[in-house]
Amino acid sequence: MKKITDDTLWNFADELLPNDQHKEIEILIENDPLLRQRVEAIFQQKTLLFGSGLEQPNADFSAKLLAQWTLENRVESVEIVQNSTNLLVLKAIFSAFIVLSISLLCIVFSNNTVSEPLPIEIPNIDFSWSKTSFLLVSILAMLSVRLFEKVIVFRSNVLSI
Repeated sequence: MKKITDDTLWNFADELLPNDQHKEIEILIENDPLLRQRVEAIFQQKTLLFGSGLEQPNADFSAKLLAQWTLENRVESVEIVQNSTNLLVLKAIFSAFIVLSISLLCIVFSNNTVSEPLPIEIPNIDFSWSKTSFLLVSILAMLSVRLFEKVIVFRSNVLSI
């Protein structure tokens, strides 16, 4: 008697064997009680696996799924708009800082002679900074604001992922 593998028995149960081999295994099953028990176990497993049939989803399943998906996308779009608004405010502050810095630099580097006296008296403040050190401090301040902007953009990109 030849050894019949489980794969062959599964193919027998699935009716995937050629007719002559299928008939040969049927004869062997009738004559061998152990082989019959193995085939019966395979049929029981098939019944457990495939006997229950496919589950049918509820009629409104797709509508609920689409509604949930729409809700999730709406929340993400609101977060993107809020992040965009924050970045817009930060860019406006940064631009105002640049304009103010350039204005201060123009005042520092301008000639201090005034053709007409001003209607108000401006106190004379003694700055010990040279023009170069003032320029360096202004550039450092601008770079720090730019670095701060980059950190916020990086964090918003990381959090949105």
